[in-house]
Amino acid sequence: MIAIEPARPEDFPTFLELFEELQTGDTPPTRDQFESTIRPGTLVAKREGVIVGYAFSQIFGDLCYVRHLVSAPASRRSGVGRALMGAVVERAKEAGARRWQLNVKVDNEPAIALYTSLGLRRVFETVVVRIEWASVRAIEVELPPGVRVGRVDEAQRARLEKAFALPEGLIAPSDAKVLVAAFDLRDEPLALALFVPSFPGVPTFRARAVEPALAVVAALATYAVPIEDEVRTWREQGVQIVVEDAEDVARALLARGGREHFRIVQLAGNLP
Repeated sequence: MIAIEPARPEDFPTFLELFEELQTGDTPPTRDQFESTIRPGTLVAKREGVIVGYAFSQIFGDLCYVRHLVSAPASRRSGVGRALMGAVVERAKEAGARRWQLNVKVDNEPAIALYTSLGLRRVFETVVVRIEWASVRAIEVELPPGVRVGRVDEAQRARLEKAFALPEGLIAPSDAKVLVAAFDLRDEPLALALFVPSFPGVPTFRARAVEPALAVVAALATYAVPIEDEVRTWREQGVQIVVEDAEDVARALLARGGREHFRIVQLAGNLP
């Protein structure tokens, strides 16, 4: 029997253990991050009182964004993931969501099979690229006349979200997140990056053309901060960029010293 319930503060150590099963190489969240951002949207699955999985999701307008779905290794293919997803759907509907989406590694066939059985369908593929700051600072690009690149404030967020069909609030800038974008002569958006300097990474990166995308990446160096990490040393030297639905941009970054970390596919659909 699988029981689903909201995550509690005391679940943090088990959450960290399961977080590593995502195998992304990302820095584990701190307890403060867990409490402020993750726990409110997290459900845990228990079997005989022991946590065997969790699901973390967030609501953006009418969209439920499933950020994590993890089953303990010993409990995989035993209904844990399906039970959690069912509970996510119920919670999302209660919050007013009508749609949902998630990302999954392209080679995670069991997970993709589960998601497609729930009505989710492939939207696009994403390349996660890591590139050193030295290579970023070496980027040279010739932009068309009138194209400008710079930091964007909250007042312009809604226009960017609409231009790139992003969920409402997904790219909201804050003290911890910098939104950088490129605009053409008519002030139409060409590329955007939501940069988290403390990670350091760009969880949302969209572009309509290679040159403006490269210019936005180059601009990120202005907002980089010193980081010390003896375990994940890449964090000291570079940045991780989630290049969504833009294979040409990913290739351009790889040609300039970037390294492909892994690939994911976005799946989306209406809530069942």
